[in-house]
Amino acid sequence: MPRASLWLSALFIATLALGTDEFVIAGVLNRVASDLSTTPGAGQLVTGFALAFELGAPVLAVWLDRFSHKNVLVAGLTVFVIANLGCALVSGLLGLLILRVIAGLSAATVSTTRCSRSPEGKQGIFLSAVTSGLTVALFMGSRSAHGSRGSSRGGQPSCSS
Repeated sequence: MPRASLWLSALFIATLALGTDEFVIAGVLNRVASDLSTTPGAGQLVTGFALAFELGAPVLAVWLDRFSHKNVLVAGLTVFVIANLGCALVSGLLGLLILRVIAGLSAATVSTTRCSRSPEGKQGIFLSAVTSGLTVALFMGSRSAHGSRGSSRGGQPSCSS
């Protein structure tokens, strides 16, 4: 497999994982709130990830540009995996929120670095891999949150669940 194809495959898979993590929480928020015995604060898990990503991406892009892109990607994905494993182990809302912010920052790190290795003249192909990864993640994140039958309300699909 040529290096560009291998890189595009890795780029797609990384984007799929990052995007699924971003989108899946919204679909299981009621269950998470129930498990944590808190309804009002659970929505902050989505907000924390999104704000960390939004505010962290431009700062991290400038700060991490001086390092090897490969090392930044590996470190970002490693922190992302560790943060998500921590989410499975933590039992309180504050701990979960902190880990979601860390996951958001690591996703921002990977996102700002992933297209920087695109060869001259191939930026469109690399951008399409990222867009495809996010599109599949949006679909997979909502489907995995609701199962193959639709929403958690008797299997009837809904845009607002």
